[in-house]
Amino acid sequence: MKLAGASIDTPTEISATEYKVMPNADFTKVLPAILIDLGDALSKLDAATIEAVQNANQLSVVEAATQEGFIVASTANVFTSTYYKADAQGKKGDVWDASNDGLESLRFIEIAVSTDVANNNVAEDAKPGKYTLNLVIKDGTTVGNEIAKIAMPVNVTVPAFDDLFAATDAWTEGVYGARIYPSTNDALISMSNAYTAKSGVDVNYNKIAYAFDKINNVAVGTVNAQQVTLNKKVVYKDKALANSELKATASYSILDAMTAYTGSGSDKTTLTAIKKAFTVESSKFTVKLQTIFDGGKIVFYKDNAVVTGTVGIDADGKIAALTKPSNKKQGLAINFLSADLAVNLTNVADSYPSADANKLQGYAFGNSNAPAASGKQIKVTWSTGIPTVIVAEGTDGLEFTNSDPSSPTYETTLTATFEDATGIVYTSSIKVEKK
Repeated sequence: MKLAGASIDTPTEISATEYKVMPNADFTKVLPAILIDLGDALSKLDAATIEAVQNANQLSVVEAATQEGFIVASTANVFTSTYYKADAQGKKGDVWDASNDGLESLRFIEIAVSTDVANNNVAEDAKPGKYTLNLVIKDGTTVGNEIAKIAMPVNVTVPAFDDLFAATDAWTEGVYGARIYPSTNDALISMSNAYTAKSGVDVNYNKIAYAFDKINNVAVGTVNAQQVTLNKKVVYKDKALANSELKATASYSILDAMTAYTGSGSDKTTLTAIKKAFTVESSKFTVKLQTIFDGGKIVFYKDNAVVTGTVGIDADGKIAALTKPSNKKQGLAINFLSADLAVNLTNVADSYPSADANKLQGYAFGNSNAPAASGKQIKVTWSTGIPTVIVAEGTDGLEFTNSDPSSPTYETTLTATFEDATGIVYTSSIKVEKK
């Protein structure tokens, strides 16, 4: 004889249900229902117990009052559930009806997590973890004695960051290369090319968040979405890079990236905690900085080949600018990222050229008369190491003027000094000779 309101202290336990919270652009697929397969647990109950269940309200899915963090919110520790029979293939079949179907034919329990914005059952303390739900079976009395209980473990997990994203070809041996670009005089880098979605995974890589380690307890920059404005006081020193390698971590909030997720309540702190709980994070990695004009140089071509020796200054005191007679490169150019710009007063001017035809990879060049560079501008100055030899841009190349008539011939080094808008200085040299 059972006492009124008696409960089962040691329930039968089935195998754990694995529920992985995966991202998906379709909100109804992002958080599908939890489907628990009871297997043959109910068919193993004694005949009297099976016979006693005549109504669906004799069944309930509950959690312990002390359990916290399960992904679905319960009401007074009871979940809204739908019961199903198995089809011929052993998959979820028709809805189970207690009035017409025996208890032994109940095979699956489905608990809705979130079907749309209006039906979001995510708990306010939800987080990944191992949980246990119980299928409680009561007799038909008004008191409702427990006559059977099935313990149903549910493991709520998230994927690893590397399960969702793959590194792009911007990485070399595990290091992400980021070239600095200017905005007025600020130095910025973009992280948008760091990762791409793995095949078959519906994620938005533009919603990856990045965090950078501080250097000497000072932030290396300000992160806005996937754009980082570098703190030049930390990253730069004396017109060069002081710290070219930054340590960073990437993270992806699965729920925050969902197209229609509104959370489980209106409290901002609660929503933030839920989103953080279902955020996945990468291993720490290195971001290798490359300055704006890194790799830029001056070159002199003869018959399409770069002259590695001494370049002669013509009798009229000039080094001719790059031209392409018979489709062969001849003359002096600024070279950057496999492209060339002829050195003359049109392309390296007193004011920065605005026409694309006078730019190199989108950058305009100004000479010593031009103001300081801003944005996509680079200032160029020339020196020879001989105080009496002055260099200036001419209409068709560089012009060398020697104020010392006693030394009409000389051999020296021509140095181009470039300064970008962020304050980084670069130099490039070639040997020149005036006979």
